[in-house]
Amino acid sequence: MSRLRAAATVAVVVLLGAAVYTTKAARKMPDFEVYWTAGVRARAAEPLYRAEDEHYQLKYLPAFAVLAIPVGLLPLPTAKAMWFAASIVLMIALVRLSIALLPTRLEPAWLLAIIATVAMGKFYGHELVLGQVNLLLGVLVVVAALALRARREAAAGALFALAIVVKPYAAIILPWLIARRRPASLAAAAAGVIAALLVPASLYGLAGNFALHRDWWRTVSDSTAPNLLSPDNVSTAAMFAKWIGAGTRAAWLAIATSVVLLACAALVFAKRRTVVSTSVLHVHGALDHQRLLSRGDRRALSTQAAQSRLISCWCRSFSP
Repeated sequence: MSRLRAAATVAVVVLLGAAVYTTKAARKMPDFEVYWTAGVRARAAEPLYRAEDEHYQLKYLPAFAVLAIPVGLLPLPTAKAMWFAASIVLMIALVRLSIALLPTRLEPAWLLAIIATVAMGKFYGHELVLGQVNLLLGVLVVVAALALRARREAAAGALFALAIVVKPYAAIILPWLIARRRPASLAAAAAGVIAALLVPASLYGLAGNFALHRDWWRTVSDSTAPNLLSPDNVSTAAMFAKWIGAGTRAAWLAIATSVVLLACAALVFAKRRTVVSTSVLHVHGALDHQRLLSRGDRRALSTQAAQSRLISCWCRSFSP
């Protein structure tokens, strides 16, 4: 019966995915086009960060563009279809892995999967139409948390480093790794980040690699202020800019709020011994914080934040 239910679920997901792709996503997926273009440019060792790209400038690390080179080898329509299919697989994996991350549960996995799919449907749909990589980021972080729970510290650290390459916002997890004082995970994460910073040098040379990272930082910094008033921006900086107007006062309020949020995170870490599964607590906290603290964040990041809150609710509602 369970196999029949699983097969029926997969069939429904595939049919719905095909419908969404043919009617909406195939003509859109603008964020994926940014990744595809980055892969094409990285393969030719061309500049990655260009002002003429305007709103769709690449804002990820140069290592991400190197990682996207295989995608850039494909024609764009083919690459879109393959990434859309991969995103559906990642969506299913994220739901299943999130359930596996629960320390204990009282309800069957299939019921939790339905609840997750219904609660997250809007966010998943937005993710698929944009062609974003947030589902991949979510899977990497949840798998890393599962690795920590299994005491596979080095594997967890490497996965966190890969998550930073996929989205630099994941770097918010590094202070937690440092505070845990586990050498294996911290060393693996540090080695992974260093490798990611050096990998583009194989295509651009050392001087070119340095210039790329300088251009990346300039692009991220320069694009923050123009995006503050965007309806897609859900960071604390955007909240104050929309509330009282962009300027010094809004910036200081955003900084103060960020300090309070980080202080709350530190307090939660200090009280971690009273929690059944600290990995669940810290992962969902980090995903929430990256959405609020990120510079020029977009609504797509709400995918991880909403997923993390769903995991937290499961821990409170479906555990003894």
